[in-house]
Amino acid sequence: AGRLSHFADGELVMLAWAFAHVGTKAPQLFEALDEECAGERGAQLSATELSLLAWASATLQHRPPRLLASAVAAVRERAAQFDDQALCNVAWALAKTGHADPS
Repeated sequence: AGRLSHFADGELVMLAWAFAHVGTKAPQLFEALDEECAGERGAQLSATELSLLAWASATLQHRPPRLLASAVAAVRERAAQFDDQALCNVAWALAKTGHADPS
């Protein structure tokens, strides 16, 4: 993760969204994002931020297990904070990546 820890949450999301929007695969970047979003930082991301990171990763066919686990946990714990678009982004990312929640 290294340098990504210096980015604000919104900046991480914009970076991931931009790569996905133009279709530029960057496996090392998305692996670093997955690592950065593990644990406490992932739990602090907003519903929109998590959903966009999940969408961007899945769009580029990256399967970020920690990020997706954070998104699933967030939906369970704070479902009311997810609007329809955020829920759809997470559901689509889970389906697209074949992520299976073990719980």
